[in-house]
Amino acid sequence: MPEEGLGNSPCRFVIRPNGSERVVTMLSGGCLVVVAGVAAGVGFVYFDLWPVGLWVSVTMAALGVTIFVVGVRGKWRQVISIDSDVVVVETGQHQKHRDVFSRAWVRLEWHHFNSRHYVSRLYLRSRGHRVEIGFCLTSVERQTLAQQLEASLPAMPV
Repeated sequence: MPEEGLGNSPCRFVIRPNGSERVVTMLSGGCLVVVAGVAAGVGFVYFDLWPVGLWVSVTMAALGVTIFVVGVRGKWRQVISIDSDVVVVETGQHQKHRDVFSRAWVRLEWHHFNSRHYVSRLYLRSRGHRVEIGFCLTSVERQTLAQQLEASLPAMPV
C-alpha cells in the first residue's frame, strides 16, 4: 500500500476498492455477455417465444447498466500523501475532494468496536476536522493501514 518517494511527498498511500479491474476490461467482457444475451433474446422472439425473449433482453439490458455503473465506480481511489509539513488526503475518482492537514496537528483515530455487527473506522483528525480513510478496506486491512500510518506519522518535534 505505501509507495515511497513518489512526487514531492516522501510517503504516499493509495487505497482502492479490492478487486477493481480496468474499466476497459470490465466493459468489454460485460458487453460480450450482454450482446450474447440480447442475441439469445432475439432468437427466442424469432421462434415465437416472445415472453421469454423479452424477459432475456430486458435482463441483459439491466446487466449491461449494472456492469457500466460498477466499472465507473471502480475508478474510485483515496490517496494519502505525507510530506514534511502537511498531510494531504485526496478522495474520489480523479482526486476530486482534497483535504489538507498540518502534519504537526494531525492525529490518527481508530474506532474499533468489539462487536461483529459494527465495522471499525479509521479517521485522520486535525483541529476539529476529520476525514474517514480506508472505508472500502476490511478490518484487517484497515488495522494494517493504521499501523503503517502510525509509523509514517511520528510525533513532530516542537
